Amino acid sequence: MVVMSYEEYQNIRYDMMVMHELRAAELESENTIERFTHDKVMSDIRDRIRAVNSACV
Repeated sequence: MVVMSYEEYQNIRYDMMVMHELRAAELESENTIERFTHDKVMSDIRDRIRAVNSACV
């Protein structure tokens, strides 16, 4: 039997989730030629944030 704190368990689960998402991103990059620049991604994120903020006002 292994005993660990709930906090440690949550940390391990988080790490596993991150690794899973990174692997999914790797697979996606292997199966597509579509690429995004940092500037394009950040611009899209800023636009979405502005849209949400303007909808809340």
